[in-house]
Amino acid sequence: MLSLEERTELLVNVAEFAANKQYDATLRLLANYSSEDLMAEPELGLRLALAHYHLCHLAEASRLVLELKHGCRRPGSDQLHRRLLQLEGTLLTEFGDLDRAEAAYLKVLNSATAAADQRLIAFSSVGLSATAGIRGEWIRAVALGKDAMTADRK
Repeated sequence: MLSLEERTELLVNVAEFAANKQYDATLRLLANYSSEDLMAEPELGLRLALAHYHLCHLAEASRLVLELKHGCRRPGSDQLHRRLLQLEGTLLTEFGDLDRAEAAYLKVLNSATAAADQRLIAFSSVGLSATAGIRGEWIRAVALGKDAMTADRK
């Protein structure tokens, strides 16, 4: 089990890597930690899943998302859970499972709206716009795209 100091150091490092889009560095740093360690600090697990996603390791990213879904449902972790659901929606879109992707994006949108989390309102609206566009629902796709731009400006 990671100590508080170890978790803090890892969180600082992965935040820096994310800011610099150093996904390979995140992967190298976190890949050898156990699932138990990553579940104890779900932000680390999410950062690892995001690194896998950005490096096109979609199956591994999906596996981690499934593992993390329960660990992120703690009191005070709503924003982390929204980010995880957003990644899940993105992965489901990549795999062509548009119904489940849309359901994930809608959960993010509802939770983000309740929390006034403009960034994730914008991201979930983009995801919903993408699923509508893939389905050929052009008017809905454009409307959701406009919603995303409006949310991003707030």
